This record gives sequence, structure tokens and C-alpha cells, in this order.
Amino acid sequence: MSTNMWRGRWYGMSPQGDAHQRAREVVRPTGTIVRGKFPSRKNGRMVDHEGLLELDAIYLFECSPEIVRYREQPLTLTYPDGHRLRRYTPDFELVLRSGEIILVEIKPTRSLVNDEVQHKLARWPSTSPIPVSALRF
Repeated sequence: MSTNMWRGRWYGMSPQGDAHQRAREVVRPTGTIVRGKFPSRKNGRMVDHEGLLELDAIYLFECSPEIVRYREQPLTLTYPDGHRLRRYTPDFELVLRSGEIILVEIKPTRSLVNDEVQHKLARWPSTSPIPVSALRF
């Protein structure tokens, strides 16, 4: 028989948590990326992360009073790129206290100079990289 010894206040949506199915599963795990699960109080469930930068972002999401809820890999978008049809799955979807929904891609600053990353960002006109140091939580 197990008992819940935790006596803190629950901030998740419900004790069962937010029912969420990731839009994309890891196809081929490699040994270079740290993957794991984070116990989210805001979501009331375990949140998957792929890499330490995503884990750092989750900590920021949990601490921010402006973020009500967030989901990892919430959906897959399809967009034309020349003669090809490409797919893109953002890392997170944030639901703000104002009701606004924001899609977030987590990238290290050094990857923003990569031509392929610049090409992908150019496909989404409203997308502009924001350094973490500029964010206010």
C-alpha cells in the first residue's frame, strides 16, 4: 500500500494532470542528448525533455507567473519549401495568463548562425530568436 506523503499545494490542472500526447516521438535515440522526464506542478504530469537546454527552459516555465501551462512537442506543422513539403514540430507550446499561445523552439545561440537553421527561421516571418538573457520571468 502506497501513501502520498507530500503535503504541499497542488498547482496542476488536476491530480491526474493534463492529458497530452506528444506530436513526435524520438525516432532514434543517440547517446549524445540527455533525455528525461520532469515532474511538472503546473501541468500535473511528467513532461518529457530532449536535452539540457529544454530542461533549463522547463525550469523557467515552471517559475514564471505569466505561464499558466505548457506542452512539449504539441503539434506538427506542414509547410511548403520550394518544391518540397516539410514538417516542423516546435519544442514547446506556452499558454500565457493573458490566454495568448506561443510556440517555442529551443536552440543554443551558436546554432543560430547555421544556414539550415536560418532558412527554417526565415520560413516563419513572425519568428525571431530571443536570447534567454532577454526574457523576464
